[in-house]
Amino acid sequence: MSLSPGAAEAYEARAVIGDIYRDRMKDPLAAIAQYADVAASDSPLAARYQLEVARAYLALARYEQARTEARILRERWPTDPLADEAQLIAAQAWALEGRTDEALGAFQALVDRRPAPDVAARALEGQAHIHAQAGRFDRALELYPAALPGHPNPEAIKTNTAAVRERREKARTATPGDRAAAFDVGKVKRSPREEP
Repeated sequence: MSLSPGAAEAYEARAVIGDIYRDRMKDPLAAIAQYADVAASDSPLAARYQLEVARAYLALARYEQARTEARILRERWPTDPLADEAQLIAAQAWALEGRTDEALGAFQALVDRRPAPDVAARALEGQAHIHAQAGRFDRALELYPAALPGHPNPEAIKTNTAAVRERREKARTATPGDRAAAFDVGKVKRSPREEP
């Protein structure tokens, strides 16, 4: 790195050093410094490490900075497939910050871009999570199945779908005169003392 700072090997070395800081030394800020040097270069690895910078800030819960780094990637490399990943990070940052309207808009903007199937599926999943947390179970149950075909972890989608169905069932209003619903018959395990 010292002898040929602009060489391709120097940028690869910086990326490896960043990985060491992140994975072994648990120092994400030092890793970000290495990744940012690669991202600022003309290296073919620049877009990839700009994404790593955005991910690292997201992991550190520095949501505004994560969105800024994601926007830099989208503006500098708008046609790169990693631009879609950057949009996903921006949407996740809004969601984690609790700004659901912005998150839903960012997820929808990503879906509208028609990204790779796995990225679109994760955006649909993000929207579904937000709707489920807000108690909009029917909308969540529309989005989870739409995410299923391209999702990298279909079992997680199936589990989430089942959990939302169960929450929707528990949240429904009982009809007047329904003693079983009123007294949670079948939902509460009887005490051994109550057994005949």
